[in-house]
Amino acid sequence: AGLLWLGTTIGDDGLAANTEIFTEVFTCLGLLWAVTPGAPIRPGRAIGIGLSLGLAFMVKYVAVFDMFAVYCAMLVLPGRVRRGVPGVADAIRLGLLFSLGALAPLLATLGLYAAYGQLPQMIDASILSNMRRVAVPLSGTTFLRAYREQAALFPALYLSLLWLLGLIARHRARGLILAAWVVTSSLGVASGGLYFSHYFLQLLPVLCVTTAMMLASLWQWAPRIARFGI
Repeated sequence: AGLLWLGTTIGDDGLAANTEIFTEVFTCLGLLWAVTPGAPIRPGRAIGIGLSLGLAFMVKYVAVFDMFAVYCAMLVLPGRVRRGVPGVADAIRLGLLFSLGALAPLLATLGLYAAYGQLPQMIDASILSNMRRVAVPLSGTTFLRAYREQAALFPALYLSLLWLLGLIARHRARGLILAAWVVTSSLGVASGGLYFSHYFLQLLPVLCVTTAMMLASLWQWAPRIARFGI
């Protein structure tokens, strides 16, 4: 997956210092902490996961979408939360701890600017300006054309989404985590309504993971396929 990421980013302007590259470092780190190890998540780890996504958010705000996929990863693996009402309490507790870590970088930044009397300027230049910039009506036609072009550029990566459907049927928890990551990353790409090629850098990590898993599965089945062919 890592080698695929290195190769595929080149086709989406990955040689430039686009913010998505740095955002995904923190997103992937948080997701890694969320899925390994499989034991229940302790408070310090939950805050750390949130902190990683909070740093991703400070690099580029579209990371907010992937927060939902990471939170999903914290909950759905076996043994993470108890059944019934206690499980709801576990989910709320993890959500609050995750939110505490995720909000810390933003609150620290706001506090720093406020201490220097520059908070209004920071809010206008960094937050409100982004809202004005992305106030572009989403076009379904543009959306489909942009994703068709990406699929033509990386057909194997997008073919792995079909394999992901089978993974959901066989290993529901792992499949749901990856499916949630695909959805949230796609929302991040589409949120600006402009579809520049480097926006798709946010989607490439999960596609590289699903492709690597698909190739590993095919490699595992290769001897059986060979015997069947003989």
